[in-house]
Amino acid sequence: MPRKARSSFETASARLKLPIKENKKPYWERLGPGLSLGYRRNDHAGSWSIRAGDGAGGEWLKRIGTADDYETANSKDVLNYEQAVAEARRLYRGKSDTEHDPSKPLTLDEALKLYEADLAARSALTFNARLVRHHLTPALLSKPLALITTAELKAWRDRVLAKGLQPSSVNRIRNVFRAALELFAPSRSHIRPNDAARITAPSGRSARRGRRSRRARCAAGPRDRAPTPARPR
Repeated sequence: MPRKARSSFETASARLKLPIKENKKPYWERLGPGLSLGYRRNDHAGSWSIRAGDGAGGEWLKRIGTADDYETANSKDVLNYEQAVAEARRLYRGKSDTEHDPSKPLTLDEALKLYEADLAARSALTFNARLVRHHLTPALLSKPLALITTAELKAWRDRVLAKGLQPSSVNRIRNVFRAALELFAPSRSHIRPNDAARITAPSGRSARRGRRSRRARCAAGPRDRAPTPARPR
């Protein structure tokens, strides 16, 4: 059986021979279907990244650590090639639609499924947990909770509001997401339930109040001004 070719990422000396790209984008190495490991060559120590497909034509990227170009790998924030490959595979395995393995990262889709099951076990309504999925992108659903940022959720909120989704519906979805985090965030995500609570949309009452105030100001016209005294002749 032919020996697998050595990776240009495998050793620090091999990585440091790679030229620094003008656009500073990473070099990519395919690890398997839908999964690639990236190495960004820098003036200082390089960095590792993961690029993963979401199963719907999109992809997500995440920086996973510093390369051991000048420091000894510690399996935490400084990774050698083997550790970077293992971390990339560990994060990517969280996209599986099968029953969740506790040793793998929990995705948003899996968290919603588990939340729905929890509601059913308590004889509570499960409709909202199912409805939420229709308003979330495949890329967001397939992403591990540990990789989802508050900024991404705010961008999602602004996007669905721009498409015409009512603020009350956005807030309902937000509440479901927060409830799921309350079950799984302590050990699965860096986004706390209180952070999710801040991803809110203006209520219809506040929006109507703002519109009424603007109409009232327009109807009132410019404020009365004191007459300008006539110049003495």
